[in-house]
Amino acid sequence: MEKLRSLRDAVGYILLFVAVQYLCSLVASYGVLAYFYRMDPGASAEEYVAFAQAFDSRYGTALLSLSEVITLAAVWAMGRARGLGFGAMIGRGRGISQSLVPWLLLAGLCGNVFVSGAMDLLPFSQALQDSYQQASSALDSSWMLMNVLSVAVLAPITEEVVFRGLALSRLRQAMPAWLAVLAQGLVFGLIHGQLLWMLYAVVFGVVLGWVRVKTGSLGAAILLHVGFNVSSFFAGLFYILAPQNLWGELFVCLLGGVGLVACLFQVARQSRGSSLPLLPGEGEEQA
Repeated sequence: MEKLRSLRDAVGYILLFVAVQYLCSLVASYGVLAYFYRMDPGASAEEYVAFAQAFDSRYGTALLSLSEVITLAAVWAMGRARGLGFGAMIGRGRGISQSLVPWLLLAGLCGNVFVSGAMDLLPFSQALQDSYQQASSALDSSWMLMNVLSVAVLAPITEEVVFRGLALSRLRQAMPAWLAVLAQGLVFGLIHGQLLWMLYAVVFGVVLGWVRVKTGSLGAAILLHVGFNVSSFFAGLFYILAPQNLWGELFVCLLGGVGLVACLFQVARQSRGSSLPLLPGEGEEQA
């Protein structure tokens, strides 16, 4: 019964994350629709589509950031209702040793370089690659400050709190650690929607889960995620500086993959004796 309750809680937190994003998007869509036809009642459907696309281009990232803040606020409120502090509620685990910080950030950078190259080198169809580029560009906003805030801060924190914090700590009570890491990684990939995103998000989610379990620290997974996301602003420079041919691109991609493995090896070596607490909040203050 306890295992079923833990599994139910894990699923519930993931559904909360998805529901908040969907509801924010739905409310915004109806709000844009109402505003547009109030300002121009005789406008055509084509004009509305153009207006909605312009709105998404400027405010889409802000809307995503709002959904992430609401998710974190909801988690905090549920913790307070249960008499738990935020750290205990999310299964924060241990702190991070300073020696791990550069390795985690560098692992994120290397992972981004590797993924960027792999997306170009692997034989995906042109239609699939175009879909991937379109989905990626949809996250870019003309509001640069909001882009940085969402990509570098809010997205890593919120996704790690939900998947490697709330979900993984509960799944760990219902199944072996390796299966819990795999399960949350699969779900993390699936929620990304676009097929190429899903492929690498599954792998990245499993790596993040492994780091969470290996280090016993949710902060370690957050730092790795921050390193990956922040480097998306400049990872392409490595390919620009390399020889502009297949071998140059392949070299940079492999360099990123080798760097990622080396950094994760260092994380594992320095984290010996650490592990994910069995229960959320274990060894933490409750307030």
